[in-house]
Amino acid sequence: MDLDTSLRSKVSSEQDTKIARQELDSVTQARDWYQKQMKESQELRAKAIKDAMILREETISLKSCNEDLSLKVKNLENENLTQKASLLHEKENLVAKLELLEEDIEDDSIKIKKNITK
Repeated sequence: MDLDTSLRSKVSSEQDTKIARQELDSVTQARDWYQKQMKESQELRAKAIKDAMILREETISLKSCNEDLSLKVKNLENENLTQKASLLHEKENLVAKLELLEEDIEDDSIKIKKNITK
């Protein structure tokens, strides 16, 4: 009976050891999976932070370009208004000169007709 009990105890012990190893393997696999997930998560977070920083820099740069372009547009609009005003003034002067020329031509035409009729 001592041998039989000893064998049963050994078998039971081996089964317990096998179960303990399986549990240890399972816990080790779970730990490895968790560590892998943590590493991937940290890498993704670092990339997201880097991308966000790049986007902030691009946004700042684009805002600066936008401000510069808005200022250029405003200056060009002011220049356009100044040129329009200048052209309108020049047109008014030319119209006035044309009216004077027309009056002179009419006066000359009347003088010629008077000279012809005499």
